[in-house]
Amino acid sequence: LFADPAFAAATDLDDVKARASSLYAQALLAAGRPAEAWRWSEGALRLAKSLGDEAGLAEIRTLHQSIREALTSAAQQRAAVEHGRRLAERSVEEILIGLGSAEERADALVKKANAEIDAGRPAEGAEIARRAVEEAASAAAIAPEVFARIAIARAAPAEAGAQLLAAWRRAERANEFNLVGAVARACELLGVRLPALVGPNGVA
Repeated sequence: LFADPAFAAATDLDDVKARASSLYAQALLAAGRPAEAWRWSEGALRLAKSLGDEAGLAEIRTLHQSIREALTSAAQQRAAVEHGRRLAERSVEEILIGLGSAEERADALVKKANAEIDAGRPAEGAEIARRAVEEAASAAAIAPEVFARIAIARAAPAEAGAQLLAAWRRAERANEFNLVGAVARACELLGVRLPALVGPNGVA
């Protein structure tokens, strides 16, 4: 429609333009293209304001907020990928410099392990994650141990069941429900079904 010069120039069709722009922005957002969606949503917003279309404005503002959140999420993901890339380039010794407690070292090792796994080096990642488990256990640090075991499960599929079950039991005994949820999500992503997740009637 917008490629048609007559349609683009017609001021009496601004309501149609606003609706078309909004729908196209929704489609772009659904396609994972929030930056492009933002431009079309901005256009729809300007048109709706000029028309005084309060109902349309409310709908477009909701869409606008969804696009804003998608843009923020995309930026955070890019930053996380870049951070992981830089972390993967550093040695274990470098990332542990200045970390005095076992819990701090365990946290750093878990991040390094995941960076190695994401960089396509699962064996190295698993080895570092095992070291993180040891550091976490020495400090009785629950979260680093749970996340280290999840990292091992990611890196070594043959061990996934045992590692995730150990992580689940550790989190459950400590009543750390957020960590229990993290293990459950890891089980779902890795296709692992644990006995601990099955209820008394055999229903998960």
